[in-house]
Amino acid sequence: MDKYQDKKCFIYARKATKEQTQTDEEAVADQMQQLQKLAKEKGISVTHTFIEVDSGCDKNRKQLQKMLELLKTSDTKIVLCTSIDRLSRDFSFIAKIDQLLKTNQVTLMTPDYTYGESAVSDFKWDVSAYFAKAFSNQLSERIKAGIRRKREREAVAKVTI
Repeated sequence: MDKYQDKKCFIYARKATKEQTQTDEEAVADQMQQLQKLAKEKGISVTHTFIEVDSGCDKNRKQLQKMLELLKTSDTKIVLCTSIDRLSRDFSFIAKIDQLLKTNQVTLMTPDYTYGESAVSDFKWDVSAYFAKAFSNQLSERIKAGIRRKREREAVAKVTI
């Protein structure tokens, strides 16, 4: 029997606003399907689902804040999400979430690993947090470069007309 059998969890799903190609509904539906399957496999009942369409860099997302507050007072001590970057892409904010999880003895599960289960899974979380930050920075730089190239093309087009 799985040690999480008959426990309760929250599901958190987030779709980024611009950088993903799926529609909001498709992205959330994919996440929900994965997370409901994970809950079923582990024998965990879902007590609440939190869904947002917003940037992972925004620390003040209403559903995320609501979930984090509930973790402090609720007897639900498991959070399911598809990956760390669904919670945040801000490294300093991930550190705060990490502290909240530890303080309130909350387990974070993704389809790939369980944070709070072992030193290896905790290390994977720490590495994932670092890469979430790096990915966000890289994405920002690619967007800025794309905007610069577009402006350069527009400037050339105006000169040739």
